[in-house]
Amino acid sequence: MASTAQSANPATLRQEPIPCLHRPPKPPPNAFDTVITVVIGPEGSEKKYQIYRGLLCFHSKYIDRMLNGGFKEAGLGVLHLGDVDHEDFQNFFYWLNTGIVACGDHPKLDNHKFFAKIVKAYIFADYHAVQAYNNALLDYLCLDVEANHTLSMRGTHQIYTNITENDPLRKLLVDIITESCSFKSMTKDAAKRYHKQFLLDTVLAFNDKKIVVGAVGFERSIWTSSMRARFSEQYHDHSDPEDRPVPDASTNTA
Repeated sequence: MASTAQSANPATLRQEPIPCLHRPPKPPPNAFDTVITVVIGPEGSEKKYQIYRGLLCFHSKYIDRMLNGGFKEAGLGVLHLGDVDHEDFQNFFYWLNTGIVACGDHPKLDNHKFFAKIVKAYIFADYHAVQAYNNALLDYLCLDVEANHTLSMRGTHQIYTNITENDPLRKLLVDIITESCSFKSMTKDAAKRYHKQFLLDTVLAFNDKKIVVGAVGFERSIWTSSMRARFSEQYHDHSDPEDRPVPDASTNTA
């Protein structure tokens, strides 16, 4: 079965979606019974969204705990998320209603800015425990690499600071760089752009894979194409949301 993740990017829309054997879960009918107001951003620059309460709780374990747990937001018709970035939530809201990933689609974005937007969206999804959105973003990143033949690695500091050790995005970046990078442009100055743990993970991966540094160097688009059949099994998170660690919603400062 193909993944339901789609992209608003014309280049990636022309591609076949990433196949996934796991049928994506569907929200129950009662998820669309009640509409709540979600207020995003700090006081003075808020933006309000009208969202089905059950749909939001179905996709986000974090928000489910806020609205259905023993916190001040429980039972209310308004949810304040004052520390959430407007753009991140707008992208999430669009995906929530369409199943389409739209972040980073501006045609004038360079490769580094595009990747930074994807990372921001991924961190948002990871923190708020939106498993399906995380998987969709990974698919989107893979499709973009396949379409545009490149991938920025300058976001490793942001990734390694905000995402846990065994996260699929960290594994994906290490796999791509060890299995498709020739390292011809790597210098001491260039290495300073990367998080030290990322560099260490890369060295350890070379050792585990028995790959000689610089021995590979085919286009990353070829690598992603070759990974299609097993991409979801290697990088999607299909674990039970109940088994995943979720940030304590009581610490929300909104």
